[in-house]
Amino acid sequence: IVYVWGAYLFLYLQPEYLSSLIERVFLSCSGASTSGYLKTLIRKLQAILLCGCIWLLLTVATSIMRMFSLRLLDPLTTISTLLPNTNTYDTAAHQNALTTISTLLPNANITRFIHDVGRYFLVSSSLFGFFAFDALYATVVVNYVSQSELIIYFLRSIMVKTRVKSQQLNEVIKDIFHASDILQVFNGQLSYIVSLSMFIFISDAVSSFVNLNSLRDNKFSLGYAVGICNISQWLFLVISPIIQAARLTKECQKLRLLGLEVSARPFTYKDTPQETLDSFLQYTTSTKYGAKLAGVVIHSKYPAVLLFGLGLFFTFYPFSHIPWL
Repeated sequence: IVYVWGAYLFLYLQPEYLSSLIERVFLSCSGASTSGYLKTLIRKLQAILLCGCIWLLLTVATSIMRMFSLRLLDPLTTISTLLPNTNTYDTAAHQNALTTISTLLPNANITRFIHDVGRYFLVSSSLFGFFAFDALYATVVVNYVSQSELIIYFLRSIMVKTRVKSQQLNEVIKDIFHASDILQVFNGQLSYIVSLSMFIFISDAVSSFVNLNSLRDNKFSLGYAVGICNISQWLFLVISPIIQAARLTKECQKLRLLGLEVSARPFTYKDTPQETLDSFLQYTTSTKYGAKLAGVVIHSKYPAVLLFGLGLFFTFYPFSHIPWL
């Protein structure tokens, strides 16, 4: 459901809205008072895209390591399939198995060839399928984080222009109203898709931890590396949207206090009528904007509590059954 919904959203609904959002934010940050914001925003967006590409490459590498750890590419697994009771890691047993297969199956070489081709095809198809799903997950998170960063800088540009009085309060009210529309769309379908994806990320992280906890090797092996990489990559996708949503909510709270800040600057707006200042104060204090995930406004304390909880869990969890720790 998440895959189909996300594909429909990014192919048909998001492109026009995203281009409009980028244009609005870049125009808002291109003024003299916000000229430094534009360069910083571009660098941050590039960093977000780079992190998404690195995450995707790491998932591909983890999938390949998983195949090697499960010996899916080992040619001796063909003999294990034809003769399940054969120890393919014993050379003598391997040779006896080849003799047995040649005796029982005159076309054993053809059978092994067909089995190997089919196995390689299935392994390649599964790797491509994992890559397709991971690419969609990365796209969802990168899109959400990028849009939240754009909205953050849009709100910051509004506040900076208001403080230096580079535009009138009536124009500021219009920009705040546009920010309300942007946040309404941002907290719509994209927010719910990210929330559903985070549920998948959490379930995958738990599954990876259970698999890692079930290993009993005496030394560090490829299976442990795969488990640690899986847990890290899924937790990264869970934490990133929460942190960005908390940052955006914090900027919205600052915007709510903008009217009080303007009222405390009598010299900046000394030529502005008191009625206009009072209406601006009333309008800004009535705003209750924030970034939502699963319909809940994410505050700054949520990422801190999450990270603290994860730290306590990995600190006090008994890993005594893992000898190499």
